[in-house]
Amino acid sequence: MTARTKTFFASDLHLGSPYHDDPREAERLFVRWLHSIEPEAKRLILVGDIFDYWYEYRHVVPRGFTRTIGLLGEMADEGVEIHFFTGNHDIWISDYLPTEIGCTLHREATSMELEGHRFFIAHGDEYAPSRAYAVTRAIFHSRVCRFLYGLLPAWLTIPFAQGWARRSRERGLRKSRRLPQPEIGEEYLVRHAEADARERGVEAPEYYLFGHRHRMADHPVGDHSRVILLGDWIKYHSYAVWDGETLTLKRYQL
Repeated sequence: MTARTKTFFASDLHLGSPYHDDPREAERLFVRWLHSIEPEAKRLILVGDIFDYWYEYRHVVPRGFTRTIGLLGEMADEGVEIHFFTGNHDIWISDYLPTEIGCTLHREATSMELEGHRFFIAHGDEYAPSRAYAVTRAIFHSRVCRFLYGLLPAWLTIPFAQGWARRSRERGLRKSRRLPQPEIGEEYLVRHAEADARERGVEAPEYYLFGHRHRMADHPVGDHSRVILLGDWIKYHSYAVWDGETLTLKRYQL
């Protein structure tokens, strides 16, 4: 029997998104990856935007994703430690997944020590430099706004949220066509990690892991730290694996 010694990281699946050529096949691919890592997985850390949209009422959750949720539950039952970070698309996860899967839910950036090594993990949208985005994010994180949104029926809120996400993605695509991606050293998440590592000095984490930016990168910062941008499961089907000594960024290929 294979020993469970590895920690796997993945982010930005956007399950259910119309930007997948085949949303159902996109989920099947992720589930195949989960099956492939399950024998070795000691931990699975999902770093946000696993779902393209999620809002759970007290007795109602979005339909779909049964393959993913079921398998995550099975993995947890087998002893795999599962951590779920909320992203900007699935910020309104409440107690359904922690209860049904048995995962640990993180709503904020978190420092972890894994096998004696320091990690800093965040989805990454909280460090976006745009003031307009910061205001929008604060609104979506407001408990009052969440409560008021929950007073509306699901048949109204889900199409609204899906339309919002689609328009947001279209604006992002238009912007990306006009403006090239910044050099990796100019990425705001890399700059944030550099500033944090500089401030902490020898106490800086060895690894900063982020999602959100939909690009893959492994970049040194400070004297002994690295930034890992985890890519996504729309274009790259990428993940990182920690074996207790080495962190490696990979792409899943059948």
